Amino acid sequence: MVIEVQDISSLGKVTKHLISLMDRYKIFLLQGDLGAGKTTLVKQWMKDLRIDDHVSSPTFSIINEYRSADLSVFHMDMYRLEDIDEALNIGIEEYIYGSESYNIIEWPGLIMNLLDDNYVLININVTDELRTFSITTHQDEVSAQLR
Repeated sequence: MVIEVQDISSLGKVTKHLISLMDRYKIFLLQGDLGAGKTTLVKQWMKDLRIDDHVSSPTFSIINEYRSADLSVFHMDMYRLEDIDEALNIGIEEYIYGSESYNIIEWPGLIMNLLDDNYVLININVTDELRTFSITTHQDEVSAQLR
């Protein structure tokens, strides 16, 4: 699915779709250039989930956790990690597979080999003031290959 957004007030179109995927997926990967709006998207997403925690970029903390009464979300940023060993040392596998929490991972390239095929990939592309969110699941990719 591709969703185009002119401004931040329209991010709800994207988060509404992402929330609809949360009954089937626990892992959401965010890709996009610096300043594309990855953390801004997560802020709106948490707001729409009625999570009142302060949402900030996990660039320096690597992992932030947000909670509501009925769910937990780990927001991760792999940008500063140098290699896969650093990801393993912070316990990335336990976060991803050891709990019922949702995982939103910015800059996931480093850990792609650790992931099974059960994730949602969100690519954010910015052209002028237009942000394009391309949202695919592994099922979408398999279906495209079979066509």
